This record gives sequence, structure tokens and C-alpha cells, in this order.
Amino acid sequence: MRGWRAFIAAFVPLTRWRVYLLPMLEWRKQGERLWQLGGEWAGWLGGYGRHWLFITGSALQQTFGSDTGMVASSIGYYTLFSLFPLILLSVAIASLWVDPSVVESEIMNRLEFIVPGLQALLGQNIESIVNARAPITGIAVLILFWTASNIFTALTRAMDRVWGVELTWSRSAFRQRGLAMLMVLFLGIAVLLASLYGGTVVAIINSFYPEELRPYRPYTTELWTVAVSIGLFAMLYRFLPHRRLSWRDVLPGALIAGFTWSVVKDSFLSIIDLYLSRTNLVYGSVTTVIVFLTWTYVSSFIFLFGAHLNVAYVRQRKRSG
Repeated sequence: MRGWRAFIAAFVPLTRWRVYLLPMLEWRKQGERLWQLGGEWAGWLGGYGRHWLFITGSALQQTFGSDTGMVASSIGYYTLFSLFPLILLSVAIASLWVDPSVVESEIMNRLEFIVPGLQALLGQNIESIVNARAPITGIAVLILFWTASNIFTALTRAMDRVWGVELTWSRSAFRQRGLAMLMVLFLGIAVLLASLYGGTVVAIINSFYPEELRPYRPYTTELWTVAVSIGLFAMLYRFLPHRRLSWRDVLPGALIAGFTWSVVKDSFLSIIDLYLSRTNLVYGSVTTVIVFLTWTYVSSFIFLFGAHLNVAYVRQRKRSG
């Protein structure tokens, strides 16, 4: 009996220690598993980060190492001579149903989203033409379509250059011009709808805001602006090149270019507010033209960087298998 009592007396403290030791051992195992999992995630993120650093570096090298400046300048040149007929075309078509002066004002306000300072550059000339308007003819519409499509022709050639696509002159010329005119039609309809019904749509969306989120409405408006910019870049990257691309192929460049373009646009507007009056003293009446060309030049660089980013992403994905 004494032997059993001694064994029990010695065993009871061990059982008490086990109550504390077993959870500690289990916690240690869980900690080791979490540490191992964290190491795996860190390695994956490190490899993923290096992957995107390589893609971004390659895109930057292609953007600033090639003749991108010349291409951006040509895009700015064609933009300058394409926006005016595009606005005239939109006003001419909308004047069939709505007062042209109202349409002109709304269209200029909407296009300020894309081109800061457009009202100062073209507003007075557009208004003068609208006031002295005459009945529009089919030939005039065709000429306006052809002239306004020059910007999309320039963008298509730039995209083909980025992707290394070479086509015969007859095929590329007709396809580029046809696609450019379709883009003009789409953009014209979009601008008209935004001008005529944009305020109504915004009012409807705002009516669904909960009372708790109304103080954050300006921030959500900025998010919508960035989302629209990303969508526009994605469409251009997807449909302009003479190459079959998926939305997955163009999404990285559209995300980066759309976000960067929105941030740079706000900064550009701030710079205009600060220095436009001083620049007027030096350049006089051509200041607005210089501002416009500067903005289109910067926007073209952002657009081309996003395109080079898509090219680097697609090539890297093919290498990875």
C-alpha cells in the first residue's frame, strides 16, 4: 500500500503540470505553423514584388528610352486639331433636339474633365460659331468626322508601335480610319449623354446615399472619377492596337495609367490656378494653347507608359508559363 501511495503522490503533481504544459506545447506548435506560413507568404510577396518591379522597370525603360517624346508630341498636335471639330460635331447633332447654346456650355464643362483649360482655349470660338450657325449638311458632318478622327488614328499608330505590329499600308490605313471614326461616334454620343443627362444621373445616385455617408460624398466622387479614367484607358488599350488582347492583358496598364492621370490632372489644375496669370504676361494670347499642348504631352506620356506596362506584363506572363 505504501508503494501505491508513493506512486500516486508522485503522479499527482505531474498531472497538475500537464494542465499547464500541454496548452503551452500546443501554442508553440501553432506559433511555429504561423511562422512557417508567414515565411511562405513573405517569400511569395517578395517574388511577386520583384516580378512587378521588373515589369515596371522595363516599362519605364521603354517609355523614356525610345522616341516616346516625339510620339507624345504628335498625339498632342492631333488632339489640338481634333477636339474643335469633335465639339462642333456634337453641338451640331444635339442642336436638332436641344438649344445649341445650352449644349455647347454643357459639353465644354464635361470635356474639362479630360482637358483642363479647354473652356479658356475653345469656349469663345465655339460660342461664336454656334451663334452664327447655319444648317449642317451631310458633307460637313463627314468632314467633321474625318478631322475629329485624327486623334484616334494617331493613338492607334502609337499602340501598334508599342506592340510591334506591322501591317500593310492599305489594311492599316482603312482599319485605322474606320476604327477612329467609330471611336469619334462613341465619344460624341458619350459626351452628349453626359451633357444632357449627367446631372440627372448624379442626382439619382446621390439620392441613394445613406445619411451616414453623405459627409464622404466628395471622396466617393473622386473614386468615381478615377474609375471612369481607368475604364477609358482600358478601352483604348483593348481596342486600338491591331492585336487581339484580353481585358486581363490591359488591366495593369489601365489601373496605373488611370490613377496616375487622375492625380496628375489635379496637380496640373492647381499649377494652372497659381501660374496662369504670370504666364499670360510672357506668352499673351497663346498661353492657353501652350497649357493645352503641355497637358496633352503629359497625358500622352502617361498613356504610353501604361501601354508599355501592358506589353511588359504580357511578355513576363508568357515567360512564366
